[in-house]
Amino acid sequence: MIPTRLAADPLPDEAALLFGAVARPVEVAWEVAGNPAPRLLQVDAGSAERLPGVVRVVARESFVGVVARTPVAARYAAGALKLQWAPLPRGNATVDPSPVVGAQGAASVLYRWPLRPKASAARVVAQLRRSPEGARLHVWAPLEDFGDLPRALGALLGLDPAAVVMMGTGGDRVADYRVACAAADAALLAQAVDRPVAVDCHPEDAFPGAYWHTTAVSRLPAHGDTAERLAVSAPLGLPQAPPLALVLTGTPYSHRLAASSPPALPYGAQVHAQAAPGAVPLGHADHALHEALVFALESQLDENARAAGQDPVQARLQQLDERGAALVRRVAERAGWSQPRPRLREDGLAAGRGFAYAQLFADSGGAQAVPGWSAWAVDVVVDERTGDVRVERVAMGQDSGMSGADGADLPRLQAEGEAYARRLLGGKAFDDWPAGPMGQAVATDGGLALPQALPVPEARAALQPVLQVHPAAMLPAAAAIANAIFDATGVRMREPPFTGEALLGALRERGAAADRQRSRQRTRSAFAALGAMVVGASAAIFAGGLGTRAIAPTVPPAANLYSVETIERGRLVAAAGDCVACHTAPGGVPNAGGLALPTPFGTIYSTNITPDAETGIGAWSYAAFERAMRHGISRDGHRLYPAFPYTAFARLSDGDMQALYAYLMAQAPVAQRAPETRLDFPFSARPLLALWNAAFHDASSFRPDPARSAQWNRGAYLVNGIGHCGACHTPRNALGAERGATAFLSGGEAEGWRAPALGKHSGAPIPWTEEALYEYLRFGSSAEHGPAGGPMRAVVQGLSQLAESDVRAMAHYLAHLPDGAAAPEQNQVEAAARRLQQRSDALSPVLNGPGARLYEGACAVCHEPGLGGLVPEAKLPLAFNTNLHDARPDNLIQVLLHGIEPAQGTLYGSMPAYADTFDDRQIADLVRYLRARFAPGQPPWPKLESDVARVRAQQAH
Repeated sequence: MIPTRLAADPLPDEAALLFGAVARPVEVAWEVAGNPAPRLLQVDAGSAERLPGVVRVVARESFVGVVARTPVAARYAAGALKLQWAPLPRGNATVDPSPVVGAQGAASVLYRWPLRPKASAARVVAQLRRSPEGARLHVWAPLEDFGDLPRALGALLGLDPAAVVMMGTGGDRVADYRVACAAADAALLAQAVDRPVAVDCHPEDAFPGAYWHTTAVSRLPAHGDTAERLAVSAPLGLPQAPPLALVLTGTPYSHRLAASSPPALPYGAQVHAQAAPGAVPLGHADHALHEALVFALESQLDENARAAGQDPVQARLQQLDERGAALVRRVAERAGWSQPRPRLREDGLAAGRGFAYAQLFADSGGAQAVPGWSAWAVDVVVDERTGDVRVERVAMGQDSGMSGADGADLPRLQAEGEAYARRLLGGKAFDDWPAGPMGQAVATDGGLALPQALPVPEARAALQPVLQVHPAAMLPAAAAIANAIFDATGVRMREPPFTGEALLGALRERGAAADRQRSRQRTRSAFAALGAMVVGASAAIFAGGLGTRAIAPTVPPAANLYSVETIERGRLVAAAGDCVACHTAPGGVPNAGGLALPTPFGTIYSTNITPDAETGIGAWSYAAFERAMRHGISRDGHRLYPAFPYTAFARLSDGDMQALYAYLMAQAPVAQRAPETRLDFPFSARPLLALWNAAFHDASSFRPDPARSAQWNRGAYLVNGIGHCGACHTPRNALGAERGATAFLSGGEAEGWRAPALGKHSGAPIPWTEEALYEYLRFGSSAEHGPAGGPMRAVVQGLSQLAESDVRAMAHYLAHLPDGAAAPEQNQVEAAARRLQQRSDALSPVLNGPGARLYEGACAVCHEPGLGGLVPEAKLPLAFNTNLHDARPDNLIQVLLHGIEPAQGTLYGSMPAYADTFDDRQIADLVRYLRARFAPGQPPWPKLESDVARVRAQQAH
């Protein structure tokens, strides 16, 4: 073992870094005796090489990786590689229950637990430094220890292990097999391009061989004075394995695949563990084994107790030592376990309660040096019509020797536990936030990774101690939820995640949902009518003016009120909404306000949304914040102008609204008073906005469409909610409200720029495909449509912080808008592109005049096909550019006057500004030529000189 030391050499400068991503095989067959390597049959490197920002595709044997200028570009290009793998027999970590069955002569009950990598985000950097004395590989990695990694990397690159310099990076370190694989990937890619290369690990990354622990639980007969016991049979993980790059390249390397030791279990349960073919070397395999065993043991114990008519808590207390029993009693009391609870609620939902317990014993090897006890009580409600499960309440407790882990941190531990419980329910809700690039796991789609320590914003770090979580703390979660679902429905869920689809299928097989539906119909109708009356009365009270009263100022929330996971979720919400773009003045402090927003009614200044008590929102309670976001009413009671898009923000879920508030309150306060907005009458009369809201504002939250996919609903939530795309892309009426119905996303204006129409209204010369929409939103440019400019550039920068799945969801929704045009086929797109290019090429020798000469001198070097441009990335065919085909020339004039800085700085070259080079007449001549040459099917723009003067007079954004 080689212990980690902090880096003696500093990391290479960010500007010098390239970024890598590797195409993984679908699966790897891990065996105790060896691991047959997946074989790559074919690779189409061109599918990645043409993409923006790609430096090189690196292929060696069955290893294929991409080096690019940004992490996002590398990951996207690696995903775009067209690969064909030879089939491998799929390993499956199954269990032979015969030793247990033979011991007690009864069949076993099987439970399955998914093996997943630890949900950590990490970056590994490798650099090969050459000198007359020879090459040395420098690797920076956040690993607990380096183990045999230097020898493996030396074998991979043909270096002596002594020439491999391993350095630990600061911050939290992990024992994660994926990080070791990333180190090998980075080393191989750095050798290929002779530059330092960074490879990122992401929580949502799929990993080959992530199969299942299958656990068999059997009942042993009672004997003597000993209570009846359970016997458990489970496979052992294989935590030591070579990095995948060695396997894929066929590098000779001797290694050992050592199996874990079976853990001890409470209740005197017997454990039979075996090293099963197909077990997966994921790192922390021991913990995955504990999870599988606790889930199976606690689920079966609960089922046995209920079948015997025994209270599940009492069944545990009879078999535990005093320390474990004391914890169980404390948690049961906190949960109100002894209080009766009806199984069928008045709203027609089924209610259930479950309990589970876990204990980790200290082992002699020191890996688990501190014993730990944990107990959970969970209340759930189940809609048997849909299978949906909601965790209503979690009562949990832990007991360990860790300082601060058992008492003072209980509220924060509770918050982490509730978030983990929601993830165990699986599926993907419309307001789940997967981690962004190099971000933290917030709410993965079905992932079961335990909560990780997250960075606290610097301004609050001194106020928030690190949350101490014992490894045992979350172990009972899955069994407690499964037991609660069983209590509510009588259905036993034997593998997580506990999705609505799986539960609904079981309910339908049993016929329980249909039986209960008829008996509850009358109750539901009565409560629905009562609810409608309450909602109507509340709306009437609000409309009467009570909703505009001031809300008393308050002190900012305590630093440890919100978990760091919630704050990170809020950061992603803020990034999706691009809050900083509108709430930051040019050259100003982020979110301190003061940006002038021109509107047809006058100039509106954005406000300070930092937690400063005097000039920002530091004195705002959550109630005041939510009212502003949903109803457009400030804390002091004055109404906000709808230039602040509360009409879209009202769609936010309660969880996202809370998270956004937590994030903003966790930032550093900035004392800066924004200029006051002063509009002419009648627009200065803010109380009249109550009438505007009554006519045009729907404050209801987002409702997913059950007929649509989860991806479509997620995209709709982002586009129409926090993303507020309609605020710019939908035209407005004379009173400044977005037009509805067929005008939705049919084109609008923002800050002097035209926001083009989307969907069936689009005037783009080439139809937008879902993939083109994704490229544009993710990278800020599409080869078939051109780059993002103006306000859209800031939008792309915000979206770059989101997970790829979120940006793809937005693209999917925009490509499948309600009542939208059918998505074009790729051959239709290619045919349209050829026609447009051929038509513009044919006009090149025909058109002449001052505009043609200006184009040849200023534009052709980058944009004319066939010329060797100085900036190859800027070779975007102008014949495809949407701005040249628009009904108005505003965007094209803006680009020529003010240039374009790429939204993703290293992917495309900048376009220079010509405001100081060309006068209005020259700009008009150039615009006239570009329209005639590249959009000959469109009519000429009239009055170009006056249009140029008008746009030049506007403030460049």
